[in-house]
Amino acid sequence: MQSIDGTFRLSASDLMRFKGCRHATTLDLRKLEVGDIEPDEEGEEAVLLQAQGDAHELAFLERLKADGREVVEIETKGRNIEECVASTLEAMRSGADVIFQGAMLDGVWGGYSDFLEKVEAPSELGEWSYEVVDTKLKRKPDPKHVLQLCLYSDLLADMQGRPPEHAHLELGDGSRFTVRLDEVSAYARRSRRIFQRFIDGRPVTSPEPVTACVLCRWKSHCEKVWRETDSLSLVANATRMQRDKLREAGIGTMTNTPQPLAEQGFSLRRSASRVLSAAKDQLLTADRSGPVEAEDIHPSALRRWFLPGSSLGGADYRPAPLAPLERSIEAGRQLFDPLGKADLPTYVVAPGESLWRIARRILKDSDRHDEIFALNRDLLDHPGDIFPGDVLRMPKDAAILSPEVSYRPGS
Repeated sequence: MQSIDGTFRLSASDLMRFKGCRHATTLDLRKLEVGDIEPDEEGEEAVLLQAQGDAHELAFLERLKADGREVVEIETKGRNIEECVASTLEAMRSGADVIFQGAMLDGVWGGYSDFLEKVEAPSELGEWSYEVVDTKLKRKPDPKHVLQLCLYSDLLADMQGRPPEHAHLELGDGSRFTVRLDEVSAYARRSRRIFQRFIDGRPVTSPEPVTACVLCRWKSHCEKVWRETDSLSLVANATRMQRDKLREAGIGTMTNTPQPLAEQGFSLRRSASRVLSAAKDQLLTADRSGPVEAEDIHPSALRRWFLPGSSLGGADYRPAPLAPLERSIEAGRQLFDPLGKADLPTYVVAPGESLWRIARRILKDSDRHDEIFALNRDLLDHPGDIFPGDVLRMPKDAAILSPEVSYRPGS
């Protein structure tokens, strides 16, 4: 994120950070405009991942050259993005097979794609045009990667006078994942609009633990805030919903509970359940003003919409602020109330387990933890929200892969 002559210059990295944690964007803006805070230096893990990513990118570049492709490399060192865009356009007009580190810019948004590959589709350039290819270490695509591909593809469309049909990821296992842009671009553009509205409106945010914290450059800053405020975020395995409910009940810090948490063997799950029961006539704080987009609705509110009896004692949950989004909400019903769930095998969580570990041990593939989470969205707000004794639905092949899974069709 940059500020040039009072105008923000945004990148795909800024958008992906926002999708992972809105408070991180608040801190980015504070650093840019006030300058009273500094992010962490990159940790060893982040440096290692960056080095591995660079090596993967260069290996793909060498493979393209070895295949006899004409590759034009855009020199970026010591040059501003406008100069790099001019060089990229020159290479595109010349009809180069591949352009490495192509620069793109359109108003607020700009960035550098890993590769632009020529395809046989006419454009303002001639009888050819280009599609975006990015290299990623992961073996499976992440939704954030698709947001990046869509941004670069929209910028590329303006440069060549034709929207590309596809974009591609060269994954860490050597496979290629291809996206049909007309199927996902609307979601990506909406995400960018939400991001820009956030920057314009500057809603108040607070630090909350999320999966993005692991490699976040603001991790130390947020941890310091949690310690100074005695935040409930310091409670291990507490979910956002549980913390919100405890705050509504007047339990805002670790020490203002009836007894210190450690002394009373405090169970956040039981406490949050009691709070829910006492406050079942109240709406979640996040719902009172009404979300702008369906994706902004808190997961626990969606659970109450689809399965009201699970958290409101059977009371119907159709608050007025959510009514305009009913169609969008209902489109996601399958995630929270999956069809055929009674016919799926089940697994009982053991102490010390996570979805990642369960997927690795039971399904023999740790990347399949997302499948387990998707099958249990009516039970879980977050992949980390599991406890010993929880009964999780598993993919059907789990009954074949492991004897530890119970399978009683129709039960």
